[in-house]
Amino acid sequence: LSGYKLHVSTAVSTNKLAYYSLESAENQIKASLLDSLLVHFDETGILVSTKLKWLHTACNTLFTYLFVSAKRGGKAHQEAASILAAFRGWAVHDCYATYFTYTKCRHALCVAHLLRELQAQIEQQKLWAAELKAFLLNLYQRSDKGKGTVPQIAIEKQNWLEKCQKAIQLEELLLPKTDLPDPLKKKKRGRKPRGKALCLLDRLVLHSDAVLAFAEFECVPFTNNQAERDIRPVKTKQKVAGCFRTIEGAEIYARIQGFISTCRKHQLNVFNELRAACSTQIYVAPFGR
Repeated sequence: LSGYKLHVSTAVSTNKLAYYSLESAENQIKASLLDSLLVHFDETGILVSTKLKWLHTACNTLFTYLFVSAKRGGKAHQEAASILAAFRGWAVHDCYATYFTYTKCRHALCVAHLLRELQAQIEQQKLWAAELKAFLLNLYQRSDKGKGTVPQIAIEKQNWLEKCQKAIQLEELLLPKTDLPDPLKKKKRGRKPRGKALCLLDRLVLHSDAVLAFAEFECVPFTNNQAERDIRPVKTKQKVAGCFRTIEGAEIYARIQGFISTCRKHQLNVFNELRAACSTQIYVAPFGR
């Protein structure tokens, strides 16, 4: 852009300048997401000084928010940086158990993740998995590929639960028979292992409303691809850079990348907006809530 090779310190200082200037823009993004009807959530591991950290995202079709945490689960969302605890709309995510501990929002699951798990069971010659996969894909087509709703969804939910319960009964018959307890042996603590198939079926029953939400509510999408697309650039960066050297550098990246993604969603010129952010101490974002 300039015809000159910039010194590393110039790039570092410019990144820091943009980071502090974009604080108000990030707050605006967070407030807009909290007011949204639906938000996608996801997380991915990143290396910071050779140690595993987590980059979390909350996003929708208009806004992208990223933050870095040392934790993946509940402790990460207890931090002030997370918006999940205060969110009241639809939360779309994978089946990671931590998300379901937040009960003030409504939950919808990424069905694409479930289809992959069912496909793995199909490859293990599980006939019930093929039936459940076909059931979900049928609802997907009938809901205009996740853009509409399916009539008489209550009947479909009941059919779904019946199919899952039958599959659970079949899988429980395949569990290894336990021997009679030996009074001389110490009793093992904890729940007996049920295997991947039964664990999957247990989740499909327990979270059936979240699984079928896409067919019941027009605003709920079929997948969580929005979050996966918005979090993907950091994986490309890691392939090039290897890791972040400091946690500060990771946080700077998260704020700037979230802002760039939001600008693109609002059809704004990214270069012009970054130049404006670096030329003032308090940058006012041009996108509204």
